[in-house]
Amino acid sequence: MFDNLVADFERPCALDIKLCRYYHGQCEDEHKRKKLEQKSNNSTSLSLGFRICGMQVYHPETGKLEKHNKYFGMSINDNQAVEVLRTFFGNSSNTNLHNISNTVRNIHTAILNQTDFVFLSISLFFFYDCKKPDITPSIQNAEVDDQNVQAGFKVRLIDFEKAIASSDNKINQLPQRIKDNINYGMVNLANIIDSFVIEK
Repeated sequence: MFDNLVADFERPCALDIKLCRYYHGQCEDEHKRKKLEQKSNNSTSLSLGFRICGMQVYHPETGKLEKHNKYFGMSINDNQAVEVLRTFFGNSSNTNLHNISNTVRNIHTAILNQTDFVFLSISLFFFYDCKKPDITPSIQNAEVDDQNVQAGFKVRLIDFEKAIASSDNKINQLPQRIKDNINYGMVNLANIIDSFVIEK
């Protein structure tokens, strides 16, 4: 059963980001592998290490809702993806932007420090209520203790389908770049969010 994470929000803003660089490394079927490889090569997955799978955000100055689906995320280039992120995170203060990027890094560290699974892909789900004058991030479903992360702007780790137990013999058959599949995107995403601080 899935939680409705924004059920109590007046103006829910949400962003779904898929972190996976090499999709074709997850599939044994040759035909499907080629299709997944094409998906990687023709999207920001290969270049940035992540892809925007969906977003909706209210513009506080107008109240207008902007929405994008996964097909939009597949069609945009690196610069356009950065602009979408700027739109989503643009209402946040410098302090909160630092907290958001630190939250992403803390999630990454928590994944790296655990030894039970190798995650070939994950998704990060960011959400907040636009009615609030200020948004600060909090982290859920990750073992991270960060006093700078507060309630308001929330991040959930979702979509663990492509995880392999460390004890599984399949791990030994995977090249290192596949084992490190989410690292490139996690670093890039945090750095991009940090770049919005510099712009302010």
